[in-house]
Amino acid sequence: MPDIESVFTLVENADGDAMWDYEDTLKYDYRHVWTVVEGEDPCDEHHTCDDEDPDTEDDCECCQGECEHMADRVFYPLTGYHIVSKLYYLITEEPWTDADSELEWTY
Repeated sequence: MPDIESVFTLVENADGDAMWDYEDTLKYDYRHVWTVVEGEDPCDEHHTCDDEDPDTEDDCECCQGECEHMADRVFYPLTGYHIVSKLYYLITEEPWTDADSELEWTY
């Protein structure tokens, strides 16, 4: 799956970041807006304790919030506005088409 930045040019916000809040995206045509959602957590396969069992919590050898596998985390930009599972928005200089739905973003 190609990375969005290999296909589109991301627009930076006023802070020089590619991540946008909803209100700031409204001045753009919706065909330039992408909703970023989180993919699978790369730490899940390395998680060795049972979150529901308080007896194993102290002895857990899982990541405990400081996961060394976070660099492998993948985010998925979905075309247009979405509410469910939204992390933030991206804006691209080029408009998306219906064929652009199979991309990822490794921020």
